[in-house]
Order: sequence, then structure tokens, then C-alpha cells
Amino acid sequence: MHHLMRIVRYAWPYRWRFALSVLCGLAVAILWAANLSTVYPVVTVLFSENDKDRNLQTWIEERIRTSETRLQELAKERTRIERRQQAEPPEEVRQRQNARLAEIDQEVGRVETRLKQERVWEWLIVRFIPDDPFQTLVALLVTLVLLMVLRGVFYFFQETLVGSVTNRTLFDLRNQLFRRALRQDPAAFDEKGTTDIMARFTNDMQSLANGLELIMGRLVREPFRIIACLALACCISWRLTLLTVLVVPLAALVMSQLARRLRRQARLSLESISAFYKILQESFQSIKIVKAFNMERYERHRFFREGKVYYKKVMRTVELDALVSPVTELLGMLVISGTLLIGTYLLLTGKTHLKGIRLVSDPLNTAGLIQFYVALAGLADPCRKLSNLYGRLQRTIAAADRVFAQLDREPQVVDRPQAVFLTRCEGRIEFDHVTFAYPRTVEAVLADFNLTIEPGETVALVGPNGCGKSTLVNLLVRFYDPQGGAIRIDGLDLRQIKMRSLRRHIGLVTQETRLFDDTVFNNIAHGNRHAPQEQVFEAARRAYAHDFILALPDGYETRIGEQGARLSGGQRQRIALARAFLRDPAILILDEATSAIDVESEALIQRALEEFCRGRTTLVISHRLSVLSMVDRIVVLDRGVIVAQGSDAELVQTCPAYRRLRDLYFQEGNHYAGARQPA
Repeated sequence: MHHLMRIVRYAWPYRWRFALSVLCGLAVAILWAANLSTVYPVVTVLFSENDKDRNLQTWIEERIRTSETRLQELAKERTRIERRQQAEPPEEVRQRQNARLAEIDQEVGRVETRLKQERVWEWLIVRFIPDDPFQTLVALLVTLVLLMVLRGVFYFFQETLVGSVTNRTLFDLRNQLFRRALRQDPAAFDEKGTTDIMARFTNDMQSLANGLELIMGRLVREPFRIIACLALACCISWRLTLLTVLVVPLAALVMSQLARRLRRQARLSLESISAFYKILQESFQSIKIVKAFNMERYERHRFFREGKVYYKKVMRTVELDALVSPVTELLGMLVISGTLLIGTYLLLTGKTHLKGIRLVSDPLNTAGLIQFYVALAGLADPCRKLSNLYGRLQRTIAAADRVFAQLDREPQVVDRPQAVFLTRCEGRIEFDHVTFAYPRTVEAVLADFNLTIEPGETVALVGPNGCGKSTLVNLLVRFYDPQGGAIRIDGLDLRQIKMRSLRRHIGLVTQETRLFDDTVFNNIAHGNRHAPQEQVFEAARRAYAHDFILALPDGYETRIGEQGARLSGGQRQRIALARAFLRDPAILILDEATSAIDVESEALIQRALEEFCRGRTTLVISHRLSVLSMVDRIVVLDRGVIVAQGSDAELVQTCPAYRRLRDLYFQEGNHYAGARQPA
């Protein structure tokens, strides 16, 4: 519930729209009660069995005469009692007389109030209601229709305003959530997975939207309708009306127990749907693998099993939700039945008290009792809608808990308060006694690791899978922070540099090419959105992508599809290289960046890399001989430590581990290292 209330902060800028919707909801409730209030004059006058010629004018005149007569009777009784008190009766008699005088004063006040109301009704009836009973019925029905039309207008505006506030609020919340998600370090995505985060953006947000519309709409409007119906019933007898609300504490106790279970089940259901997204994402993104290995049946079974788990959790929520409405209706029926028995008893006996307790000011008549129960019946619709709202509210609370849990998550890698901007970068990199282990792992990937790379030097990292090559890249770009030691650029600890300024000086090209469903131009300019057109073209030329881009249907404005699906692997890789070239970084990181380039383009790309890397610090992870030939130094890693370093010729002579890797990856017929999992 706490998280649900936090949404008020996001809705606050739209408070005037919400206030206007509340006024519309209040108008709907008042008009609802006005529709119900037409029952009394219809029953009293038009369907009177004693006098078919009675009209509203006659009825109100009789009511006024009755009230005036009653005031005269009370005045005479008071006079008689006061005269008797002048004879100085015994103390006991005087006490009874004083008690009676007090009762007379109270009744006089009630009758005078009723008389004032009746004179107002007299003015309205005489001025606006026809004398003929049939014409009166026509006027009442026309009024009823007009009230319903007016109520529909206010209902429309309330729903529209509520929808506006809800969607604007969720628009802001969704943007804030996305902003916070982009701030998270990669560990957050590794731990929860992208599918879980996507579920919070989609399914949880939709549950939150549905709940907000109900809360700002029904939860505001329906209580107003209940209050209006209760006020109408109170006009007949506020004491009898009080009996109908005695069920509230009992209902609240029952609902609180259901709420706890509903919220828990709703949370489990929302968590389970994340597994759905995971299966869908994996199956669709790997559809070629699924089909190539004939795994359609396996994927269907996996989806079926997860669907069964989700079905069971959802059905438990449905069962609990289904209990709310019958329990509420049963409690309400018990109270209304009891009130009906009491009211009927008072009508038939003409009494105003039950067991010595006054329940009505004046004896009930048939019209008054019918109007009373019509008002109570009017409570049924809003109460039913509120009971249905209860289960949805619990699901909304569960969704809000998940959304705000993601929103409140703080990244582990953050800028320190004293961090500075790296305005100029020479490119000297130093790993000083670095120790690192990934979250929730025991064994360290790097242990007391030391390496220095001079400005302008090109260094290659080689070694078996899991030796720590890609981990060094992740630490250098500061996706993670080391648990021990320090990484320095130009003598500054990375943790003393603001991340945005640090990454502005680094260009990264990974083995898994990540492109966006956008134009070729925008993909190249992704790291520099304000780059002039000529610079984008030049970067493409340097990556030898310009010619094939011009051959595309719309040239640089061609949309390349999801993950660049409309391009070949080599074309995607060259666009990724062009993106890095455009940034003109001081430090370039190539993580198997040329693995997808075809043999025909290899010599051209090699020449482009040699030219581009000249004068800038370059860190290369590759098993391709052509790339290693351009490096100044090769560093051989094994289990997070350096086992050797030097040139290719030196390592062939002095390092058996490097020689084995060279023989494995560079022998004829195995020119490409193939796909690898990042270390």
C-alpha cells in the first residue's frame, strides 16, 4: 500500500484534472440519488389507492397542515403542563413534567425543520409541477430522463479526466523507470534478466494502469454514490440507516484477511509471467537454432509447463477474488434483511420505538418505507463495484511493489561525490593489483592482476576461455568495479572519474554486434548524435562500409531491422566499426571485433584498423593472426594471471601456452576462432 501511495507524487502535477474529475464524480452521485428520490412522490400520490384524484399539490398541502396541526398540539400541551406546574405539584410529578417538556421541545424542533422543508417543496411543486396527476407523471419521467442524461455527461467527463491523469502519470513513471534502468550496472541485468525487467515495463505497468483507473474512477465515484444513497435513507430515518452500516467493521476484518492472501498470490502471478517473457524471448531470438535442431516440440513443452504453473497461480488469485463479492453481498443482505424486518414491524404497529429505543421520529407510512428500501437498494450497485474493485486493488498493489522495487534499486557502480571530468585523455592504462569476482561467485576471475599499457600502444590479450580477457574490458569501461586494487587512466583511478566523461574517451566494438532497428545513419551516429553528415560518411568509408550502404534501397536512410537482421554479419560488423571510428576515442577496445568479417574484406579492414589505431591506445581481444600482427605486444592470460607477454615471435619461442593457442587457432583450415562465451 505504501508503494501505491507513492504514485500520488507522480500524479501531483495533474491534481487539478483529478480534482475536476472528483467534482464530476460527486455530480454523478447527487444525480443518482435524485433519480432514486422520485420514488417517494410517485408512490405517495400517483399510486394512492384511496384517492385517484390526488396530486402533488394536495399531498404537500396535507403535509403542511399536518405539521402545523402538530405544532399547535405541542404548543397546547406545553401550556397545560406549565399551568399545572404553577400549582407546585410534588417533586416526582414535576420531574416527569420537565422530562415531557424536554421531549416537546425536541419534537417541536424536528417538526419546525420538517415544516421548512415542506414549504420549500410547496414552492417548487406549485411553480413547476402540473395539477393533473398524469401530467405530473409525465413531468417526473421527463425529469428522470434529463437527470440520467446529465449524469451520463458527468460520467463521461469523469472517466475521460481519470484516463488522462492515469496515462499521464504512467507516462512519467515509465520514463522514470526506464531512466533508472539505464543507470543500472550490468550486474542488475545479469541477476534478474532482461525478461523480468521487461515484464515490469509491460505487464506490471498495465496492471498498475488498470488499478489507477479504478482507484481514481470507481474508488472516488462509488463512495459518493453510497453516501448519496445513505443521505437519502437518512431523510426517512437516520437511526434505521445506522443499522445498515454496522456490518462495516465485520466486513473490514474479513476483507483484511482476503487482502493479505490476494496480494501474495498476485505478486506470485506477476513474477511467474516473467518466465513467459523469458521463454518467448529466447525462442523467437533463437528461432533459427530452434528450427535447425528440430527443437520446436521441446520449446512447446517448455512453454506448456510454464503456462501450467502460471495457470495454477492465477487460478488461486481468481478463487480468492471470487470470494470477495459473495462474502460482501451476504453480509449486506443480512443487514438489509434485519433492517427490513424492523422497518416493517414499525410500519405495521405504528410505533416509533423498539425495545425502548427510538428508531423513527414519526410513524412510518408505506411510501416512506418503500423510499427507504429503494435508497438501500441503490447501495447495491456501488457496493458490488467496490467489492469487485477490491481484488483488482490487491493486484495493483502487487504490481506497484514490483515496479517501485525496480525503481528503488540503486546501481552498485556509481560516481563518487568528488569524481572529476576527464577532459583530456592520453591513454595510459594501469591495472594495479586488481582483484575481481563476479557477483554470487566464489572464485576470483582476476587475482592481484598487474598490467600497464602505454599511450598509443596496441596490446592484444589472448588466452583460453574464462581466463579474464573480457573481464578486463568490463572493468576498464567500468561496467563493474574491482574488489581490490585499482585501475588508472593517465594516473587517475577510474572511481575518481565521472563515468560519462570516462566512456566518452573509449570506443568499444564487441563480438556480438548490437545494432538498433533504425536507419544506417543513426546506427553509425549512435555514439555521437550531433555528428555532421560528412563525418558519418567518412567513418563509414574508413570501415569500408560506405559502398555497400549506398547500394541499399534508401542508402544511409535504410532501416536495418531488429539487430540489423536485413544485413549480413560482415555488414553489421563494419557498421559497428564505423560507429566506433566516428567517436574518435583515445582508447579503442576490440573484443573479437573482426570475427564476422569475410575474407574478401579482411585486408581492407586490417589496413583501416592499422591506420585508425595509430596514435591511440588499443586493447585487442582476438584469435585472428591478421589482427595480432598489428599489435605492439601480446599478453597471454591463464586463470586471471599473466603467464607471458611479448611479440608473436618471442612468445612462439618462449611460451608453450601461447604456442598451443597459436597452433590451435591459426593453423590452416581453422582461420577463425569461432563464437566464444565472454570470460
